Amino acid sequence: MQRKYEINMEINRKLEHLTEEQIEEVITMYKDKSIRLSNIISKYNIDVKPSGLLSILPPIKTDEVCAICGAYLYQKLKPRTGYASDSQKDKFCLECGHWVYAKSIWETKKFTCEGCKAIAKAEEERKKKQIQEIYSKEKAQINFTELTLSDQIKLVYVLMNNSFHNVSEIAPMEPEGKWIQYINRLTEIKAISVSPESAVNAFCKENFPNEYYVAKVQYNVNVIFDDEILYKINNNSYFIENSNEEELIILLKKYIYDDLIRQFEDMLNSRRLQLHISENANDKFIELIDKISYTQILTLCNRVAVFFSDKVLTGNMSKSMAKNAALLNVSKFYDRAIQSDWTINHAEICHIGKELQFFIERILNKKTTILKDIASAENLRKWKNLEKDYNRQTAYAEE
Repeated sequence: MQRKYEINMEINRKLEHLTEEQIEEVITMYKDKSIRLSNIISKYNIDVKPSGLLSILPPIKTDEVCAICGAYLYQKLKPRTGYASDSQKDKFCLECGHWVYAKSIWETKKFTCEGCKAIAKAEEERKKKQIQEIYSKEKAQINFTELTLSDQIKLVYVLMNNSFHNVSEIAPMEPEGKWIQYINRLTEIKAISVSPESAVNAFCKENFPNEYYVAKVQYNVNVIFDDEILYKINNNSYFIENSNEEELIILLKKYIYDDLIRQFEDMLNSRRLQLHISENANDKFIELIDKISYTQILTLCNRVAVFFSDKVLTGNMSKSMAKNAALLNVSKFYDRAIQSDWTINHAEICHIGKELQFFIERILNKKTTILKDIASAENLRKWKNLEKDYNRQTAYAEE
């Protein structure tokens, strides 16, 4: 049977011939770097190589006590060649198995002993109760028709891109595109509110639980949908049937603008250039949306990106100048094309953003090929008539 050292500690068989006092002497001598390890091994007749002495020595008792059971904590001896201080080494309890992990910039260690797990579970329950107390208050319900058209579309976008697939809850989502912006707006108008069922780690540690991560919490939807409206939304007919044409076109232009700027930035970034948006250049860029189609503006954006990239690469323009002049030159390229009677080709519709695609397909109930036309109320009516003509032709064919 192996002898015990201090509390419930097994002594390595290579030290069994030593008394407890002699083991303590070995530990003391090991800590003294002026004493050679070979001399310690020889003096105490320990059957081990110098490099293996540390591995057979028992841990040493510290002055700290276990937070779980109150017994003293232990820690392993520090290697002679190590740089870590005693405070940087893990401590552990031989009575209950509790570990106190040293802080490390390299890794986060999890609780392993039953005592820690119980404490962690109790803390988790306490925090859940706090979340419930703050976020379970009843919220006023809003009728869907009371929302503005813009907010209705934001809510429908969020619901249709939500993994819960219902109209009463919104699941945590990876923040991409306009998601955070939409969630913040819907929270602001009280169309949605943080769910008391949100996970504890969805809330910031500081100022818990009043601060939270927008994309990590769940939300409850405080909007009431009429069954008929919900049916039409799901069939992509509600907005085109019940919305003002001018309002729809204004929103379409906004979605087109956002997507064009995103794509232009991507074009420049892929060439290691950046985009600065000045007020004057922005106003002229917005004017283009009334003059030519989305696909034609994309063509101009690409030409400007290539032109400025070549200028920078050949040393004829600085990156700073390219950054400040790029957006304005989209309008200048358009003016030059008109003056020279050049045809502006249509770019391929291949990298359209989710928000613009959603607006066209689910709100306007059209195909993205309409982006080859100028966004106008007149064209919206034309798109509607084309759809009616197509439906008539389909009906005749069936008869």
